[in-house]
Amino acid sequence: MTTQSALQRYNHISPDLLPPQDKPYADRLSRALRCGVPGCSCAAGPKLHCPSHDNAEVPTLAVYYNSQGFSFRCSRCPVDRVLEALGKRGLLPESFLFTSTGAREVGLQPVSFLIQQPQDWLWPNRIPLARLTLIAGYPSSGKTAVALDIAARVSRGAPAPDQPDSPFPRAPVVLAPLNGNPRADVLPTLRLFGADLDRIYLADLLSPTLPIDYYPDDPPSDDGPDYPDDEDDWEDEDGSDDLPRKERVRRRRVSGIRLPAAFYNSEWPEPPAADHTAPWPALNRVMQRLANYVEAGNAALLIVDQVEDLASMHRAQVATVLGMLKALAVRTGTAVVALTHNAAPNYPRAVTTMQRRLAQASVVFTTAVVEPGGRRFLVPLRPAMSDDVPAIPFILPPAPVNPSSSVNPSSSVNPPSPAVPPSPVIPAEAGIQNNSPHSFAVAWRKPVFPAHMKALAGTRPNDGARTRAAQTFITRALAAGPRPATDVEREAAMHGIAKRTLRRARLACNVKATRASERGGANGAGEWYWSLPPRDTLKQDETPDGR
Repeated sequence: MTTQSALQRYNHISPDLLPPQDKPYADRLSRALRCGVPGCSCAAGPKLHCPSHDNAEVPTLAVYYNSQGFSFRCSRCPVDRVLEALGKRGLLPESFLFTSTGAREVGLQPVSFLIQQPQDWLWPNRIPLARLTLIAGYPSSGKTAVALDIAARVSRGAPAPDQPDSPFPRAPVVLAPLNGNPRADVLPTLRLFGADLDRIYLADLLSPTLPIDYYPDDPPSDDGPDYPDDEDDWEDEDGSDDLPRKERVRRRRVSGIRLPAAFYNSEWPEPPAADHTAPWPALNRVMQRLANYVEAGNAALLIVDQVEDLASMHRAQVATVLGMLKALAVRTGTAVVALTHNAAPNYPRAVTTMQRRLAQASVVFTTAVVEPGGRRFLVPLRPAMSDDVPAIPFILPPAPVNPSSSVNPSSSVNPPSPAVPPSPVIPAEAGIQNNSPHSFAVAWRKPVFPAHMKALAGTRPNDGARTRAAQTFITRALAAGPRPATDVEREAAMHGIAKRTLRRARLACNVKATRASERGGANGAGEWYWSLPPRDTLKQDETPDGR
């Protein structure tokens, strides 16, 4: 007897009442809950083995089917235990799996309620909103300058560096610098970049308590510290509670030590309370404060400089801090940019070093220096660098000139302050900076694709010099006429010239190779001779027209 006929016989239903979509589930339920042991009553009987208890001899689970779907009844177990056991084995019917009422009651949100929308970007295809973006770099590689340049552009609503037709949203920016003096480091750089300083705010992460910590739902109380309101907690030593509240509070402030009553009634001054407060708030309070800063200021960008400082201050792991920043970005909907350290300055080692950090943020960049030339690039690592998301070369602005450093103290009259030199990068008239004639910014160049990046990084700085030295050697070695190739290669090896370098020098000098066979010898006998091409009648420094 098949499973379908067994279920229909037990429930007294005709085959036409079992819908086609329920037949596969009935077969799967039968295969899972029938033991297959010869002689067991589950093979031909209507009942199955209950998955919530062990009983190999007697099947106790009855399966019913009606207009509401499948239902179960066990003679030994309650229904909830049976459903829980079926759910652990993945045997619940669709009527139980696809009910969203209980899921919504516990906080789960059905995907069918969501409205589809495209990804929101702060910088299109670069920095998304409601996501964590990680910018890594070696010290003094330019990661802070890149972050402050982005902050200045967001504060002004300036165009994106690689997309002039896509301006940044003009919105407030929150900066959380933890290293250095913002008045000496951040403020001059923002002014140099032409930022709208009224839209950029500094986050205080070191003060133990601020009003923003209670924003927006829990306002601070002016009643002082919260003490228990239960009068039973303020009894005197003899069990009475006749002391005034001021005296009871005074006893409470003594750090947990029960002193004699004579001490409280004397004229001794009250000892100061022990201050066990940390010099800065805990990490959870810092993240809550940052979220309140973003919500109170309606900021579209939060920059944390840098993650290692925040982690070391709270004795936490960097991955823990990044995970909390990622949750903060999702909660507030703002773009969070966190700066971190990269131990390798040069490409491609800088890319390899950051592989372990790819899973810690939604978008990961690293600044890298490509030799020769020391050119700086902002390289995307997640998503991977491709033709759609290429690397962007950039040039850091020159350091601002300090007029006070050029004053000669020995002269009686101070010379005039030297003017700031004109910007060698993008000028203010290009529409990217403000109207100040002395504004500088990070100069962003045309994006570089992966193949070009690898070609730039693959060129070694000494290849040109080695090839030129090999060309000089070949010219001198073959100046007297053709020579055996083996002799020239042996002499080149004695001079420390590699075979690949010698081959490049041969191609550059147009060396002619000729096979000289031995007369009367076997086929293939002989050796190769190298010779320089015949010299032209023109002199080396002479042009064809004689000038």
